[in-house]
Amino acid sequence: MKIAFIPLLLLAATLSSNLAAKPLDSFELGDLVNGGTVNMQDYQGSIILLDFFAHWCSPCRKSTPLIESKIGEYYKTQNGNPAGITVHALPVNIDISNPKRTERFVKALKLTHALEDTSGELYETIAGNRGIPFFAVIDATGDQFQLIYDHAGFEGIEKLRSVIDSVK
Repeated sequence: MKIAFIPLLLLAATLSSNLAAKPLDSFELGDLVNGGTVNMQDYQGSIILLDFFAHWCSPCRKSTPLIESKIGEYYKTQNGNPAGITVHALPVNIDISNPKRTERFVKALKLTHALEDTSGELYETIAGNRGIPFFAVIDATGDQFQLIYDHAGFEGIEKLRSVIDSVK
């Protein structure tokens, strides 16, 4: 019985979310709502939750509005996480092939802002094309951005809040 348990434990560890911090260079993304670009250096001193989505992603239709309301708006009303660190929930489009559909997606979900990974480089760097929705939490409180969580698939608001709340 113990022998069977060990491989299952190793498998669970292999499949689990990445919780070991990895350095991440600053990056720029296109701003779908206001135009122009957004430099992640503008978010220095905060926590960034990136929510990678595409207009054709059914699970994204459910998770992306929840991220904006239950993470973005929630932490605004709380004045940050428990340590007082500002939290930014940023939806990031990864499919630039059909801008009109993406625009309809953003409007239909009533997103107040949305960014775009036009080159696909950021998504590839963080997610390695593991699927969407894909979530990444970045600790931008220090001199170097640290990727502290990444996961393909929506594990729920409570999981994301626990990661965000762990940043001191």
